[in-house]
Amino acid sequence: MIKVSETAKKKVVELMTDDGYDAITDYVRVGVKSGGFSGLSYDLKFDKEQQEGDKVFEDNDIKIIVYKKCFLYLKVKTL
Repeated sequence: MIKVSETAKKKVVELMTDDGYDAITDYVRVGVKSGGFSGLSYDLKFDKEQQEGDKVFEDNDIKIIVYKKCFLYLKVKTL
């Protein structure tokens, strides 16, 4: 489970709105890619659609999707 604090929710809604997304219907997409100090870096972006195999989480009215292939690399903590 991914937890979204009230402070994070406010910021996500603000950023999504600024980028033309709707926090009620759209998603925060979390990904993992090669690079960074530990060999992995994390990618957050907004998305309007789920893809087949995505893992879907929702907390504090924020919808979060994770690519299936990235899910195993995540140690899910509070956002």
